[in-house]
Amino acid sequence: MPRRRPLVLLAALVATIALAVEARAGQSDQRFAEGMKSVESGKFEEARQSFLQAYALRPTMPILWNLAIAEYKVGRHVDAIRHMKAYLKGSPTDPKYVQLAPTVMEKLVANTCHIEVEAQEGADVLLNADPWPKRAPLDDTIDVAPGNYAMEARKDDRSVKANTSCKAGETVKVKLVWQEKAAPALAGAPPPASSAQPGQQKDPSYAPPDGAPSRRWSTTHIVVTGGLAAVGVAGGVIGIVGLSGAKSDETTSRDLVAQQPGQTCVGSTSADCARIADLRKSHDAKQTLGVVALVGGGVFLGGAVASVLFWPKADAARSGRVRPVVGLGYLGLDGSF
Repeated sequence: MPRRRPLVLLAALVATIALAVEARAGQSDQRFAEGMKSVESGKFEEARQSFLQAYALRPTMPILWNLAIAEYKVGRHVDAIRHMKAYLKGSPTDPKYVQLAPTVMEKLVANTCHIEVEAQEGADVLLNADPWPKRAPLDDTIDVAPGNYAMEARKDDRSVKANTSCKAGETVKVKLVWQEKAAPALAGAPPPASSAQPGQQKDPSYAPPDGAPSRRWSTTHIVVTGGLAAVGVAGGVIGIVGLSGAKSDETTSRDLVAQQPGQTCVGSTSADCARIADLRKSHDAKQTLGVVALVGGGVFLGGAVASVLFWPKADAARSGRVRPVVGLGYLGLDGSF
């Protein structure tokens, strides 16, 4: 019984939510019907208020369309164009209203003015000190009534302001962009010296190096260091494999000896004794190989590290150069060190 209690509570909660949604839908339908009656009576202001209440209770495309039309009828062109744009962004499907929408939009555009704002990305845009719902960059113009406006963009501790005015049907552009602060120049830094002689033109595609000549690894250094590192890694791998094989041979040999309690292989020529002898020889050989390979690999890796740390770096102008050479029947390298 205690396990059923949460399910009962959950079912009651779902039922309560469903009833509330149904109640809001019923109230929305009632307000919408009242708005349609007001439209038939030519009372467009009452219709606008009813449609606005209906849309707040349940936002649907038919209510939004009728709300925009009622706002247009009572001269609230700014509200009407904003709601009509929202209607069109909702991808309406009623062919009658889809065909009529461009005509309505044309009239609304002609009765409002439109501000195109350019501002820093992420900046808050303010219109007459009131924040616009979206931050820059804005994906549409700001539709307003004809008149004068104070614009501002804010971001962090930066701000820029501009005033503008526009007439009905006009689109104006307002730039709210501040200049980024340039990095301060180092005091006392001398101007770069020019290597061009008086009257001599410099090749624009060439930029001489500043300061000391650049340093890089010579080709010999690269080949030697890479070779030492490669041999060291290979030695380590061979050593690990050898010691692992020796360990395996030792385990197998012990298992065979354990299978012959009380017997000895001294002077015996049995197959098991021969195999035990072979395993011991293999164990000794692999162990020796593994130890030698690990020690040798460590020595070569140490040489690679020493090469990196202590090899004198040659100037770029004196470093070796290597290029591939392809010929008939051969592939090789050619170069100088």
